Amino acid sequence: MTIATEPNFLNNITEEMADESLVPEGSADTRYAYSRWNLAFLDARLEESYTDYRAPIILRYLQWLLLAGAGMVFAGSLVDYTRLDADTASLVTTIRLVAAIGMLGALALTRTQWVQTHLQLFIGTGTVLIHLIWLATVPIVEARIGAYQGVLPINIMLTFLVSGLMYRFARWVALGATFAYALALSSVLASAGPAILYLLLAGLYAGFAAYVAERARREAWAEAQALKEERARSEQLLLNVLPASIAGRMKQGEHLIADRFDDSAVLFADIVGFTEMSATMDPTELVQVLDEIFRRFDLIAMELDLEKIKTIGDCYMMACGLPSERACQAWRLAEAALRMQTELAKVAEKRQQNLQIRVGMHCGPVVAGVIGHSKFIYDLWGDTVNLASRMESSAPKGAIQISGELKERLSSHFEIVERGPVEMKGKGTQMAYLLKGRLEVST
Repeated sequence: MTIATEPNFLNNITEEMADESLVPEGSADTRYAYSRWNLAFLDARLEESYTDYRAPIILRYLQWLLLAGAGMVFAGSLVDYTRLDADTASLVTTIRLVAAIGMLGALALTRTQWVQTHLQLFIGTGTVLIHLIWLATVPIVEARIGAYQGVLPINIMLTFLVSGLMYRFARWVALGATFAYALALSSVLASAGPAILYLLLAGLYAGFAAYVAERARREAWAEAQALKEERARSEQLLLNVLPASIAGRMKQGEHLIADRFDDSAVLFADIVGFTEMSATMDPTELVQVLDEIFRRFDLIAMELDLEKIKTIGDCYMMACGLPSERACQAWRLAEAALRMQTELAKVAEKRQQNLQIRVGMHCGPVVAGVIGHSKFIYDLWGDTVNLASRMESSAPKGAIQISGELKERLSSHFEIVERGPVEMKGKGTQMAYLLKGRLEVST
């Protein structure tokens, strides 16, 4: 029996739990701190993660850039013939042709593992070579550089904004290129001041734009990572509250879930005298003791593939045969009860406390489902649950009391003794049995 309403209910809850407001303010300045001068995360692992995230994006962009660049560089030679004499234009065209072939070769190299691993080094080297090629043309065209001087600032801007170099690398390449271009212009122009000033202004503008853009990308990535981590924690919190299969169903749009399981077994365990002990114990120590005990019980449930249902005070509830339809295998629950006795004895000895456990178990049909909205819980209902609870509350101190139905399933592998009829609240007189231990298996 399943009631489905409100599609994506659990997804909405998760989104609310992982709202951006949960991301620490200025997370990029704390855990995701980075150098504002170098634009690099201080944590080397974060920097590596960011670089890995950006690399495929830059690589795809670079491949298109190299293809387009090769065409534009060679096409520029057509313009040279309108500005230069035939011999000079031919020489410049040869240089451009070499550059275009080099770009196509670089495009082929981008498919290699080495380039993909050392992408920034590859881009930086290529950018330097392009600047060197342009520098080689300056003395060739000499005074006619005026027809080309507008390209040099563009080259600086491309270094910052188009090449794909991260800011901390691009700034040094651009600075070196600016200085070299300035020297070259001074050597061929009588009045190179305006051209150099234009070069410097273009570099400052492009550098500032590149800085702002990369800083924004880094902060956006850091915030996205922080939000992703918060969502993961919210998901884990939900899985601590709900079985994974139930959480998955609710994500698919099921709101109220109620399933019947005809073959299940339920265990209740209560720490004897814990209420009285809590009256004389420091609250912090009390919580520590209870936490240590329940952590051990949680581990038992996990190792035996049992479903922890809930804890109420010092009472612990678990079951088998759910939350998905499967064979009950009640022996797992019996094994868990015996291990719980052993683990509690260890805690009692460690803390020098007189701690005992009282356990009750019963098997039969149950209804399992989720109730609540803001604080939902996976719970069990039915006569099987009620009788298991009565088996626990009426059990002797330190004993594991089970029903006749469960005794029939366990008697071949466990030592079970008859206790006799026991009066149980709301259930009248019930036959009860005590689980003493495991039977020795003969070989």
